[in-house]
Amino acid sequence: MIADESSFRSGGDQIRTLFTLIRQQDGITRQQLSDRLQIPATTLNRLINRLMNLGLIQEAGLADSSGGRRPSLYSIAETPYRLLGLDISAARSQLVLINLRLVILDQVDLPGLAELPAAGLIEQISDAIGRLLERQSVEAVHVLGLGIGWAAAADQDPDGAPDRLPVYLRDLLSRITSSWNFPVSTVRGADAALYAGLWLDRSLSDRHLLYFSIGRNIRAGLAWQGQFHQTGLTTDQVNRLKLGINRQGGARELGQIATQPAMLERYRQLKKEASLSWLDFCGAAGKGKKKALQVMREAARAVSVAVYNASLITATDDLLLGGPALNDSPELEAMIRGELSDLIEDRGTPRLLDQPHHDRLMAVGAAAYALEQMMDHRLGTDS
Repeated sequence: MIADESSFRSGGDQIRTLFTLIRQQDGITRQQLSDRLQIPATTLNRLINRLMNLGLIQEAGLADSSGGRRPSLYSIAETPYRLLGLDISAARSQLVLINLRLVILDQVDLPGLAELPAAGLIEQISDAIGRLLERQSVEAVHVLGLGIGWAAAADQDPDGAPDRLPVYLRDLLSRITSSWNFPVSTVRGADAALYAGLWLDRSLSDRHLLYFSIGRNIRAGLAWQGQFHQTGLTTDQVNRLKLGINRQGGARELGQIATQPAMLERYRQLKKEASLSWLDFCGAAGKGKKKALQVMREAARAVSVAVYNASLITATDDLLLGGPALNDSPELEAMIRGELSDLIEDRGTPRLLDQPHHDRLMAVGAAAYALEQMMDHRLGTDS
């Protein structure tokens, strides 16, 4: 069930959605914003003034008028403010520098956790931040925040409790905060793709979106008018979705088929090699090895059925796929997209958004998350 529109009207949602609308429609009037947000003029004026005081938006001329005073147009401010986004995965890491329009200004490709010891990767990330700022002549005081999207490898213990940051990430945060004076926010890599989809796709401001990510766990959420709400479909509900019949005649949960640990365990069983890693599995699939592709096809079919059924239940307009598993394996992403396209073909909806991982999607999403965190901190969530 989709949450009622009124649940999206808190102060934090209002101001973030306002910024998104201005970014998506450069040169928009207060009346157009009021019509889209459906909030009183006094509330809208206060939100606009707060964003202008922060230097995030600006007046950009006057609109045409058939009579009377010409209304002001608003756009994203042309300022030196910048955001950094970092995506860390097993296979590779990516660092981007973006402006307030979420346009990538510069980027650096870095090794992944499996390719370099953590201490070496932390050193490279710190150096890369310095190079990006120097190349683009950006002062640290103009960096509104760094967002870090992270995920543990499928065969790596994430250092205790699920909500606890792994050791390498805590060490990285310590290094960054001691070297640079800007805020740092962390978001699980699976969710970074969602933030990128919400902020980048122009059609999402008034459409329902179902986000599905595949990583160590299966995660799903509903987004509406630029905001992410997990109330419509919780992680627990997704993991309880029953899919098909196994050879013993019992139903299996999605998490038993399509998570990174589940796929890796299945591959190890087929190969009869307990020491194989997640990257070994991805590499074998990339080389077209039959057993690896067999495991991925099973996972792709399970995910596509679950996603399609969830889209029917939630009356979704758009679908967005993300997560560390897709980030590490283009083959798995291609399989899921193929299965979903076949299911969607007759019905025509929902639309499967085309936001491939190699477009720095996860890093941009992490930067967008940092922007939201900055707004929460500096503007608050009071109406």
